[in-house]
Order: sequence, then C-alpha cells, then structure tokens
Amino acid sequence: MRYRFANSELLWQAKTLLLTEDNFSVLFTSVRNTDPDFFYYETAMPSDIIKNARQIKYAGGYELFQTECGIFHMNHWAMCRYAFGFYIDDLDGDTPIYVNPEILNQQTMIASHFLSTIGVHRKLLNRNCPILHASYVVHDSEAILFLGASGTGKSTQAQLWQDVLGAQIINGDRVLLECIGGKWTAHGYPCCGSSYICINQSAPIKAIVLLQQAAENRVEVSSVAKNICALTSATEIYPFADAEVSKAFDLAQKITANIPILTLRCTPDERAVMALKDYLENVL
Repeated sequence: MRYRFANSELLWQAKTLLLTEDNFSVLFTSVRNTDPDFFYYETAMPSDIIKNARQIKYAGGYELFQTECGIFHMNHWAMCRYAFGFYIDDLDGDTPIYVNPEILNQQTMIASHFLSTIGVHRKLLNRNCPILHASYVVHDSEAILFLGASGTGKSTQAQLWQDVLGAQIINGDRVLLECIGGKWTAHGYPCCGSSYICINQSAPIKAIVLLQQAAENRVEVSSVAKNICALTSATEIYPFADAEVSKAFDLAQKITANIPILTLRCTPDERAVMALKDYLENVL
C-alpha cells in the first residue's frame, strides 16, 4: 500500500496486521516509485525483544524500554499490552514494526489511528515538516488554521466557517506544515482524530488563529512569546524526546516569523466568523 501526503510517499507492507481503510484511503496513490520516502513493514515480535530490557517509562498507552539495540517504543492496543513496537531512533531508511500476533484476536486496527502511533511524525519533523493539532480550513484558496486547547472551539469555528462562508474543512484535527520556496504551506494529513474529516489538499497559509472563548468577539495580534509557546505545544512530538521538543521550538520560531498569528477571542456563532473575516480582509 502506498500513500502520498505533502511531498512524501509512505509505503506500507502489511504482513500480519489487518488495517481498516478509513480515511487513509483518500491518500492512496497509484505512483510506484522504487524508492519511497518512508518504508514500514511488519514483522513478528521476537519473544525476547524486551525480555532483558530495562523499562524507562510507562504511560498506560505505551512503554519505553532500553534495549541493546536502542530505545524501543512499545504500544498497547485494546487489551493487548504488548501489541506492537519499534525503535524510535530510526529516522531514515526502512522501519520494521514488530507486531504481537495476539493483537489480531483483540481488535482490528484503524489505519489512521495506527499511523499516529508508529512515529511518522518523527520522520516528518526531521524534514522540518511539523504536524500541528489544529483544524484546517480553506477559504478563497488559502488555509486558515485554528489552534487551541481541547474544548476551546477548533472544530466549532471550522464548522462555522464552512456553514457561513462556504469554506472547506480539510482536516478537523491535524495539519502538516511545510516551507516551500520560503512560504509555509498547509497539507492534509491522514490522521484526523474524532472529526473523521480528512482531505488530501494543500494551500498556502493565510493565518494561524489562536482561539480563546469570550463573551465578545475581538481579534488581536498575539505576542511573539505566546505564539511560539502555542505552536510548540500544538506540535505533535514525543514529550520524552528532548530533540523533538527542541526541533518543535525552533520550527515554531520560524513559523512565527513568517505567518500572521492572531488571537481570536470568540463566541461560538456567526459573529466570530465575521469578526475574523473582516480582520483578514481589511487589516492583514
């Protein structure tokens, strides 16, 4: 199976794990490059892969083990504790995903969920392409990204822009950024959380909007420090990986210097849409 998003192609060679072709299928490409950017393949998990390893982190959904071959990221799925895993320092070349056959008796895995757990973000971040937790809409051929903590209204504002202005929601939860010719571009990405909205489309970024709930609608120019913190927090990274945190911070600085970043204090209705639209058209 081959999938293309942004300027990268991922080749997935499934052997033992069944994947449900949900929103992953919209990124399917018929291109048959002999040298894909990222190549993942499944292999049986050796019984001794963590037998003599030292556990260095346990967070419920995953575990980290220090092994002779490097740090091994063990994922849990459903009720299967040792579902699958991989070595996290493999940023280039082929990446084996070690699968516990017992997982097949537990639960069929959804492709987009699986993609978000095998470290693809590390490879993309290594190419200066961060993945942001954001709602991504296209209006007048330009991308507007809504960022904010859970519950601040990212999906609500995206839906309002679609309902009121006819904007297209490209992804309700993730957006992949890439600097092309000195300009930042937003790309569709196959992981989309619970929004189930996932379109493989790219557009130049008009603005990034930080959301805050309020009784009245007001658009403000955010401080540089606030912007960098917000972007770093929104970047998909492993928080235990210092190099990723540093990379996310560096990219946040570059993005902040090149893209208008605004704070929208907003209500969950049409008034917020018109306030932001007026600012984007008459001030930027």
